[in-house]
Amino acid sequence: MARILRLFTQLEAKMNDNDRVLASATVEQVRGGPVPLWEVTVWGLSPFEHTRIYILELKTDNLAAQEGIRLFVEEMENLRDVKSEEE
Repeated sequence: MARILRLFTQLEAKMNDNDRVLASATVEQVRGGPVPLWEVTVWGLSPFEHTRIYILELKTDNLAAQEGIRLFVEEMENLRDVKSEEE
């Protein structure tokens, strides 16, 4: 039976307050072992209201949550930057 750990973490990128990427994540272990496999679901708060699911192979659920949020923030920053260039 998979263990579910809910981690609510907010990661703020180094930007001005209007462009901060705020995100939360849930983590579910998919496979055990020395380096478990985790399904990390990350969702953002306005104006970055997107959801992403990442499958990550890391040693702990905390590391998986942090990496999922890092990947999400990186993607949202890229989306924000593309929109800024188009305007």
